Amino acid sequence: MMKPLVNQIFGTCLLSWAVLIPLVGSAQDQIESKQSRRDSFITHFGQPGHFVLSGKVQNLNEDFFEFGMTTYLGNVTKAVPVKYDGTFNERFEVSNTQDIYLYLPGSRTIILSVVENDTLALNWDQNALLESLSIHSADTARDLQLQVQWAIHQKHRISLIDLRRELNNNESTYTPVEKYERINGLYNAVLETVLAYADGGKADVDRILLAQYYNLTNLLIDHGLYPTYRLKAVLDTTPNYAVFKLDDPFPWYTENYFIHVPDYRDFYEALARKSQPYFGTIDVYGGREQTNFPMAFYNHVRGSQGSTLMQDWLLANQLLTDLNHTDFSFVRDAYNRFIEECTTPFFKSSTEAFQIRTQRISAGNDAPDFTLKDEQGRAVSLADFKGKVVYIDFWGVYCGPCIYDIQHYVPKIHEFYKDKDVVFINICVDVGETEWKAALKKYNLHGINLIAEGWSRHPVCQAYNVQAIPNYKLINRDGTIANNNPERPSRLAAKLGNNEIDKTLAK
Repeated sequence: MMKPLVNQIFGTCLLSWAVLIPLVGSAQDQIESKQSRRDSFITHFGQPGHFVLSGKVQNLNEDFFEFGMTTYLGNVTKAVPVKYDGTFNERFEVSNTQDIYLYLPGSRTIILSVVENDTLALNWDQNALLESLSIHSADTARDLQLQVQWAIHQKHRISLIDLRRELNNNESTYTPVEKYERINGLYNAVLETVLAYADGGKADVDRILLAQYYNLTNLLIDHGLYPTYRLKAVLDTTPNYAVFKLDDPFPWYTENYFIHVPDYRDFYEALARKSQPYFGTIDVYGGREQTNFPMAFYNHVRGSQGSTLMQDWLLANQLLTDLNHTDFSFVRDAYNRFIEECTTPFFKSSTEAFQIRTQRISAGNDAPDFTLKDEQGRAVSLADFKGKVVYIDFWGVYCGPCIYDIQHYVPKIHEFYKDKDVVFINICVDVGETEWKAALKKYNLHGINLIAEGWSRHPVCQAYNVQAIPNYKLINRDGTIANNNPERPSRLAAKLGNNEIDKTLAK
C-alpha cells in the first residue's frame, strides 16, 4: 500500500539538514547538537556536488547540445560536448536538487530534476527525437521519477504553453472563475498523470507533485487569482492522497521546499513582490518623490516570513538583478547592508563576486576586446571598430524574444543608422555553426554576425557577464562601455533620433 504523502514529504534523495537527533543525553546537549548541525549546514550551503549526463545521439549535426539549469541564484546554461561517434559523458556541478531544461533541437524544452550523485542516461536519434528519446537512471527510484517527468512533458507541455497563451490573449475577457477553472483543470490532469505512476508505492513522487502544485500556483499569481483562488484536487484519488483535497495543502514558508523545489522558490519570491511593490514613487509631503526602493525592499524582506536562509536568498537574488541592470549607486545602500548582515556565506560571497564582475563592465570602463569568427570564417575583433559606436546583441536561434525583435525591429534600426558611425554586432551563443548560418539566412540578419559556441563556457560571454539572452551592450567610440544594459531594439526603434544610440553618437 502506498505510504501517506504527509509522512513521505521527500524521498531519501531529498533529505535536508533536518535529520533526526537520537534521544540521548540531556535536553541541552540535544539543543546544542541540533544548533551545531544547523551551523554546519549554513556554512556549507551552496557548495556543490555533481551529476553526470551520459549517452549517445545519432544524426546530430553539431558537436554539442545545451541545457539550462536552475541554481539558487538564477539559471545557468551548460554545453554537453558530443564525440564524433555520438557519445557523450560529462560531469556538472549541482547543489541539492535542481531542475534542468534540455534544449534538444526539434523539441520543446524538456524539464527534468537532477540531484547530487545523479547519472542520467540520454539516448535518441535526432531524426526521430520524440519517438526515440529515452531518459533513465540506474537508481530505481530516480528512474521512475524521471519517467514521471518525461510523461508530464509528453502529455501536458503543449497544454501548458497553450494555456498561458490563451490566458494572456483573454486577460480582459475571461472572468476570474473562467481563468481559475482552466488552470485548476490542467493541475488535475497533471495530478492524474503523476499519481498513475505512484500506484502501489512504485515511486516517491512527492517532489514532482510539489513542483507541479507551485508551478501552476505561480500561474494563478501571474493572473491575480491567488490567494482568493487556490488549486484543489478534484480527482477520485486514493485515501492516502486525501491531502490533495485541501484548498492549500502545502505550507508557505518551508525551508525543505525552498532547498529542493525550484518552483517553490518562484512562489516565495512572487509572494514577497506581491506584498511589497518594488518600483515607483511615493507621496511625500503632498508631492511625488522617488524613494530608495532597494532599501525599502530589503527592510520588507527582513521583516517578512521565511527563515534567515530564505531571506538571504531573496535579497541576494534581487541584488544580482539590480547590479546587472542598474548603476551601482542605485543599489549601494542595500548592497552594503546585505553584505554586513547576511548570515549565509554562499549568498554573501556570490553577491560580492558578482558585484566585482559587473563593475568591470560598468559605464566608463574599457570594453573587453574579443575576436570571433563571422559567417565567412573571417576573424573579427571589437578593436576593429574603434572610432564608431558599437551595439552588441547577444542572441540565440532558440530565444523567442531575440527572434521577435530581429524580425520586427532590427531591420528598421539598421536602416535608420546605415549611414552613421554605428556598428551592429550580433553574437549568436546557443547553437553550432550549421544552425547559426541557417538562421542568418532565414531571418536575413544584417550587421556583423559572429558566433560564440558554447555560451556560458565561452570567454566572450564570461567577459561580458552574459548569463541570459537577449543581452545587449553599448560601446562608446573610444572603446569604453557606454551602457552594459542598454535599451533593447523594440525600445530603440520607438525613439529613433532620440535614443541611447543617438546620445552616444553625440558625445
